[in-house]
Amino acid sequence: MNSLALCSLCLFLIAQSPWLTNATVFGDGSDLIGQICNENPEKKIECTNILRADPTVLGAKNLLQLSEAILNLAVNKTEKAEDFLKGLANTTDVPAIANCALYYENAVERFMSSLQVLKHQDLEVANYLAAIAGDEPSSCETELSAAHIVNHAISAVNHQTSLLSYIAFVATGKLLTVVAPLI
Repeated sequence: MNSLALCSLCLFLIAQSPWLTNATVFGDGSDLIGQICNENPEKKIECTNILRADPTVLGAKNLLQLSEAILNLAVNKTEKAEDFLKGLANTTDVPAIANCALYYENAVERFMSSLQVLKHQDLEVANYLAAIAGDEPSSCETELSAAHIVNHAISAVNHQTSLLSYIAFVATGKLLTVVAPLI
């Protein structure tokens, strides 16, 4: 069997998977957002709140669409955080904040790259990129701490971006568990 036929067979089997064809409900009757957010009980409420507030996430019909919607949400929120940090850097002329803006530029690129490779069915790379996008807000927080800067607004966007990275990592990881056994 050639690789194209094998790939087509895998995609067909994925499309027929109950996890993918029933996005809002797993076999046990709990919703997909809940399954993702229940992965870490400490983050469950925040995870649920951020995902349920986004209509695209709520409209996802399967796990792939949900992962794409989460990555799009992460891109949008991280771009807004980047704009906030760039504006703050311009008004304060603080090198640590300017560096944070650069970290966020990287985070946006990683989320966007994760989304692109997800669309090209490279699930492992999409999962990895979603995870390492969370390194950027951590680097920002470290930079602020080293400069003895306490800024609750920056810490809040760092926390949110780290959370979105974690959520995207969990969602794309669930795709891996569905697809890997089929290959």
